[in-house]
Amino acid sequence: MNILETILGKMSNINQAQRDFIAALLMNLMRLRGKANYRNLSRYSDYHEKTYSRWFSRDFDFVEFNNFSLEYLTDKRLILAIDCSFINKSGKHTYGLDKFYNGKQGKAEKGL
Repeated sequence: MNILETILGKMSNINQAQRDFIAALLMNLMRLRGKANYRNLSRYSDYHEKTYSRWFSRDFDFVEFNNFSLEYLTDKRLILAIDCSFINKSGKHTYGLDKFYNGKQGKAEKGL
């Protein structure tokens, strides 16, 4: 049994079918290439687009899932690494252009 199945098994408010779907969804999102829409999700899994649409209309308690995840990992050594990059950009019409923190300069600057 892997970590994901253990955490989902502790959640009492979901049934087995939803456990299986969430496990498959999270594993699929890790290997997905491109946009995460129903069509792409269905390409890399055994579920159909309509199945994704139906399951996404149901509620899932992500707060409880995150709490169980943190409880499971508290007695282990953890390393948190964030690899952010900053690209200077002077144009006005570039998609995603906004102010971001530039660690090299130590301040927020316009860029990507």
